[in-house]
Amino acid sequence: MCQLAGVGKDTVNRLSPETAARVFEETMPREGKPLQVLALDGLARSLHAASYTRLHNVELLAVVREFATDFQPPQKAGGPMDEGRGGTGLYCGEQDMFCFLVDPAGWTEIQGEAFAPGFFLWNSEVGRRSVGIQTFWFQAICRNHIVWDAVEVVDFSRKHTANVRDGLLEIRRHIEALVAKRDARRDKFAT
Repeated sequence: MCQLAGVGKDTVNRLSPETAARVFEETMPREGKPLQVLALDGLARSLHAASYTRLHNVELLAVVREFATDFQPPQKAGGPMDEGRGGTGLYCGEQDMFCFLVDPAGWTEIQGEAFAPGFFLWNSEVGRRSVGIQTFWFQAICRNHIVWDAVEVVDFSRKHTANVRDGLLEIRRHIEALVAKRDARRDKFAT
């Protein structure tokens, strides 16, 4: 709402509710594209373009839970001064979610070198960024979660518009393809 009105959210957050309402009354555009208001229990929760469709993180994570059963976060990130507070690969704030998952038992040989499958997954329930997945095969992950020597990187993302839930099917297909390739490579290696 602050972005639409062209005012700083830090400033609006310091104002009394009455003054903030007055600021928006005087600065909101009167013409232009239509907007939607998402309300819950009689309270406005968000304001966004009419083309926006919300995709909740739980819907995306349900796909991961069902189809990426062998995947888990990589080793805990950190360094000598972090006192055990390193990142886990699972991050969720008030606006964005990001998951980094790997299959620790999925190591296989690709052109004579060892690789394991992994993927990044992201979403924003407030439409700040797209929903998407990036699958890959990696050789190593640093303690600061940098992926080394990634190959066969595949990207997919979708904007939060009317068909955003179709993106869940595509994300499912990408996870299934990664799992199928892992299984085929493991079987070939075992043979």
